[in-house]
Amino acid sequence: MKILVLDRFSAEATAWLKSHSGFDVTLANSLDAPSVIGRDFDGVILRSKTKVNETFLNAMPALKALVSATAGFDHIDLALCAERGVKVANCPDSHAASAAELTWTLLLACARKLRAAETTARSQNWDREPLLGWQFEGKTHGIVGLGRIGSRVARVARAFGMNVVAHDPYRDNAWFAKHEAERVGVDELFHLADSVSIHVPLTRETNGRYNRIHLDLLKPHSIVVNTSRGGALKEADLLIHLKNKGPGTVGLDVFAQEPLKPGHDFGSYPQVVMTPHIGATTHEAFKAVSMEAARSLVGLLTNGAVSGPLPPREEWYQAVSDLAGTSPF
Repeated sequence: MKILVLDRFSAEATAWLKSHSGFDVTLANSLDAPSVIGRDFDGVILRSKTKVNETFLNAMPALKALVSATAGFDHIDLALCAERGVKVANCPDSHAASAAELTWTLLLACARKLRAAETTARSQNWDREPLLGWQFEGKTHGIVGLGRIGSRVARVARAFGMNVVAHDPYRDNAWFAKHEAERVGVDELFHLADSVSIHVPLTRETNGRYNRIHLDLLKPHSIVVNTSRGGALKEADLLIHLKNKGPGTVGLDVFAQEPLKPGHDFGSYPQVVMTPHIGATTHEAFKAVSMEAARSLVGLLTNGAVSGPLPPREEWYQAVSDLAGTSPF
């Protein structure tokens, strides 16, 4: 079987794939690479900068299975894959710890004004009065999406001595009890919480779901962090909120358009801390997701299943064709 691996992939996972005698493995950075053009592939491993749409699938007529080495899947037209008989899986487990840790990195950076503090520390004038921050102990953290990442964020929040409130319509009450989180509605969450973190996939349901209504509910010292997908937090509303000097500070690792264009408005607001979509960018996550993707692809091609393939018939999953401008990372 011919296997194509697009984008970054660990040497260990590559070697493991190549150790299968029935596999011919090709590594390439894009579909335009000479080693890819004109060849039929049975399986593909990719990341979210590659859009799996009609153009992609037409170029892969022999494709039987594909695996995205990402937790997100908004770059894949799942309905079209199902129609073409292409089995699909993502890798939801390998990035969870790294994404949760980056969430707290951004929360702490906002609470302790690290962006301004670093500038002050490098200057000759240590004026620390503007750097008066907030501690987390005794406050309330709100989690939107109490899944693999959100539940880890909850664990750290409790370690800080925080109360945890959460919203997740796809988890039952037993799950909330297990993670010691009080179940609340979205509006109530933004109203109650001193800090909020968003951990949802980009779907028809979540696209632009968190907007000016919720931003207007924030306390003066509130923090909102988004490490999920840029489209979930409505950027047009966030920019209006910032321009109007609305309450709170914001930590963003994801954006509707990535990379950001030069001079993007977010960069002009000191109450915004930004990182370039690095939630999964750790050595450990990279190695783990590469191996998870490799094992999943072998499973799909050899016995037709992996431990957690995507259910492409689910109506709430969103096809990439309907979400133009989503993140390529």
